[in-house]
This record gives sequence, structure tokens and C-alpha cells, in this order.
Amino acid sequence: METTDTYFETVEYPPTEVLYSPSIIVVGADGSMTVYDLEGNITAEDCDTAYSLWVSENGIMGKPIAHYTVTEGILLIFFIVGLFKVAARIFRRRRSSKRVY
Repeated sequence: METTDTYFETVEYPPTEVLYSPSIIVVGADGSMTVYDLEGNITAEDCDTAYSLWVSENGIMGKPIAHYTVTEGILLIFFIVGLFKVAARIFRRRRSSKRVY
């Protein structure tokens, strides 16, 4: 296989030096955000946009119960039991000090 001078003239090689450093915003499954930015190009607005995109795709309040973790399930049970206790205190009958025989 022969290479000609025209081959090397038409093929463009990537530059040997990287002219930019990548800036990356990673939003985890739980909503935690990690920013990799060496030059400081990412602004707070970029982070807000990335988080709002994550919320629109994952729907924080639209999570089915089947996808809850064990910790989230236990917290949900505690919340429901707490609501029942508050309701029981509100609607509980007051005991009178006079006893009727």
C-alpha cells in the first residue's frame, strides 16, 4: 500500500495540544451535584439549568412507591404514623374531673 503526498495534505490531524479544558456538571441519582471545572467557566446559572433539567427528567415528587429505598419507606411510615398521632390529639375526648357513677 502506497501513501502519497496528497494523502497527508487532505487528512487533518487533531492538534497535539488541547486548547480547552472540559467543564462538566454531573447530577447524581439523588440530586447531588458535582462540578468539574478547571478554568472556572461554569456559572451558577449553568448549575441551576442542569439541576432543573434533572428535576424535569426524574420528577422528584412523581416517584412511584415501588422505587423508594428502604430509608425513604421507613421515613414515609414515620410520617404517616405522626399524622395519625397529631389527628388523635386534636380529636381526643377530654376527661372531665368529675366522675359520674
